[in-house]
Amino acid sequence: FPLSGFWSKDEIVASTQGHPVFMFFTLLIAFMTAFYMFRLCFMTFTGAPRNEEKYHHAHESPKSMTYPLMFLAFLSIFAGWVGLPWLHHGFSSFVFHEEVHHAGPQYILMIVSTIVAVSGIGLAYLIYYKRKFSADAIAEKFKPIYTHLYNKYYFDELYDAVIIRPILGLTNLLWWFDANVIDGLVNFSGWLTVKWADAKQLFDQYVVDGAVNGAGYLMMGLSWLFRYLQNGSLQFYTLIVAAGAIGIVIYKVTPEGFYYYLAGLLIMALSRLLVRSLRTERADSGAKYEG
Repeated sequence: FPLSGFWSKDEIVASTQGHPVFMFFTLLIAFMTAFYMFRLCFMTFTGAPRNEEKYHHAHESPKSMTYPLMFLAFLSIFAGWVGLPWLHHGFSSFVFHEEVHHAGPQYILMIVSTIVAVSGIGLAYLIYYKRKFSADAIAEKFKPIYTHLYNKYYFDELYDAVIIRPILGLTNLLWWFDANVIDGLVNFSGWLTVKWADAKQLFDQYVVDGAVNGAGYLMMGLSWLFRYLQNGSLQFYTLIVAAGAIGIVIYKVTPEGFYYYLAGLLIMALSRLLVRSLRTERADSGAKYEG
């Protein structure tokens, strides 16, 4: 009293009238709140400093921290006054939003809640300021309750087992699926595209271009051959006729020898073509040199 926590505590306790179980737990919470808040104060401001150097060189917090704390301190002192009867007409329009029905003050309930809060403060005073009782001894005596409360009803462990670990497992599964399946499909499609492009290049270079260029070379070779055969030389024509007649005679006499004869004619023809080709190239190179 008269801080805002006092008024809010009484409002909460008053709202549980007619519900003994809820009232018991609200009073227990009021007791524990008063106890741990003053435990915090006694352990922070009345105990021996753990670090003498930091204790003697403590400085004020910056304004970015001081001003919000001053504002919160103002609210903690005066915010609870909003519900006071002598301020009723000034604040009822935005606090209650409806016609206020007055009720008689619950003095007994206020006294009981105040006694509970003072008891919590007194117990913290005896344990953490006067050291009349040992906190460790009390914790050891009520170890199951202390362990349960110390572990915060095991909500962290439950949260870790029910939510955190399944989410981590799911994220690991999704990461593996993304790295091995999705990325694998993307990389495989890229590799397949490159190989397909290389195969198409080879097919285009050696099959398509080879067929086109081969047909051109074949036509050039045949045209050169026919041009050579049809050179207008009577001696050459006579030679061809004589070679053909000799070949017919050889085929009639010995068919096996006819193939050797054809091979010999082919070698002679190729040799002559090679010699003529060399003479033509030499003549062309000499003409270019003279030019």
